[in-house]
Amino acid sequence: LNNLRDNRATSEDVRILNQHFKSQDQIRDLPPCITLTTHNYKADELNLRELRSLESPSFFYDADVERDFPENLFPLPQSIELKLGARVMFIKSDTAGLSSYFNGKLATVISLDEEDIEVEMDDSHEEYVLKKELWENKKYRINPESKVLEEEVIGTFSQYPIKLAWAVTVHKSQGLTFD
Repeated sequence: LNNLRDNRATSEDVRILNQHFKSQDQIRDLPPCITLTTHNYKADELNLRELRSLESPSFFYDADVERDFPENLFPLPQSIELKLGARVMFIKSDTAGLSSYFNGKLATVISLDEEDIEVEMDDSHEEYVLKKELWENKKYRINPESKVLEEEVIGTFSQYPIKLAWAVTVHKSQGLTFD
């Protein structure tokens, strides 16, 4: 991998890497896995193609945005489309203190309705009903009298903390562990 990174790959390096290549037919026979790709648009295309291949109806879940939270700061799309069988990844750790999920945890959607999303966790096979998480847009200033840094929440974004995850970027995968 270092030789590839440094643009010094030898034919032996390529031969070794090719030993690990799986065709699309071989991938279909594997347990659920994730594809790593180089760019967000590539991951988005693969995720959308896989979502469209599911035969169940789509459900859409909209974020609640309050006050000042510009769209370019949204941690997720304002609307998430899901179907039964969709592969998802949590993009935030459980803030309820229950450690039910963490950033990068993978799951499969097993139940959907207008209000609820239920998933089965890949590792434990536990079923979990999702709750929306809150992201805050903050403004900071130094109090002129106390010289203490103060924060003010100027807006919020609330959404289910998941994204489609048949594919993710190499960047998103850094620090995560996959089987």
